Amino acid sequence: MDGVIGMSSGGRRLTALVVAVAALLAVEVAVRVLTDGMAPPLRYSDQHVAQRATMMEAEGAVDVAFVGTSMAWQALDPATFSLVDPEGRRAFNAGLQGAVPVVTGPWLVDHVIPALQPRTVVWGLSSLDLSPSFGAAPLAAWESAPEGRPGVLGAVERALAEVSVLVARRAQLRRPSDLAGDGAREEAAAAAQARADTAPDGWRLRQTPGRGEAQAAIQRARLEDWRPDPADLDEIVRAVTLAQQAGVEVVLAELPVSPALVDLHPRGARDVAEAQRVLAVLADELDVTLVEAGPGWVDADFSDFTHLTPEAAQRYTADLVAALARPPGVLAAAPQAADEGGAGSDDLGVVAAAGQAPAGSGSSPSAPVPDGPARPSAAVSPVPDAAEAASVPTAAAAPPALVPPPAA
Repeated sequence: MDGVIGMSSGGRRLTALVVAVAALLAVEVAVRVLTDGMAPPLRYSDQHVAQRATMMEAEGAVDVAFVGTSMAWQALDPATFSLVDPEGRRAFNAGLQGAVPVVTGPWLVDHVIPALQPRTVVWGLSSLDLSPSFGAAPLAAWESAPEGRPGVLGAVERALAEVSVLVARRAQLRRPSDLAGDGAREEAAAAAQARADTAPDGWRLRQTPGRGEAQAAIQRARLEDWRPDPADLDEIVRAVTLAQQAGVEVVLAELPVSPALVDLHPRGARDVAEAQRVLAVLADELDVTLVEAGPGWVDADFSDFTHLTPEAAQRYTADLVAALARPPGVLAAAPQAADEGGAGSDDLGVVAAAGQAPAGSGSSPSAPVPDGPARPSAAVSPVPDAAEAASVPTAAAAPPALVPPPAA
């Protein structure tokens, strides 16, 4: 009798399981039919990231990949790099808005290197990248998206999404307007904007000019209580180590910082000098080349507080190529202010250690930038990107004026 009852209970459980699986399959089929022909679900934190991932898959293997925040996205021009590089190496810019090291690390290891298979990665970094007040929001956005969700649960979700539309579109199913309606139209517009903002080689086309008080407040909030964020430093070490283990050479490139942005640091130039010191220590510990931006960058070289103009980006990229042709070590750029507020840049010289002046007292012109294929005209936006916006705090006391970093 007990055996009969046990078999009966087991049969009921089996029946319930079969019914549940059948219902789940029916829902799966219904969702597939409902969403057939619709745009694929957004798997990343925003459409710009999704667009770059799609571009990298189509691009295939390159020689050099650039990564970092939008400062690196705009400062490192792949076309100029390939034109000036003696070897003519192909480059792709995989920089992202707000991709501080805790975001760039997983983006580099899990997406850029597998997709692009670069021989060399150039990671653009600045004092802003290392600020704890800047990193929390970009990291939260990255980890809230399926492709950035960390841990075992994130890995399981990504695996299931490969075979189940129900799992892949579950966020949209919670908000029906994302499938059809205002949400879908907004995502389509964002995807179109991402395509318009990005050149075929990944370089950023859209400019965001402006150094008004609203923009200053955003940057001041990001630099509040500035200090090198230990989480960012740990992620740089982790990601660079994994890249090296995969046979990829990593170069750390200090990005130019505008005098206006330097002034917004709590301690002005002392904070920027501390960031430079920390990057030099990291480069030494990781046994990688560090390319220093050097002094002499002026506000006219920047379209806003943080991003180089296209012309300045081409000069910076050309000097980067010259630096990488030198023996490994710490390499220093020394741009000089040009007449009428512009800036030129000297050849990059090798320095024996962080903070030391380049050997020799003379200077030479920056590497020439040959005329290359015409690019689409850079779009101009009068306001920062939504992904880069932040709440505006109350006005703070004016930070100290820019002074040159002390020599070591």
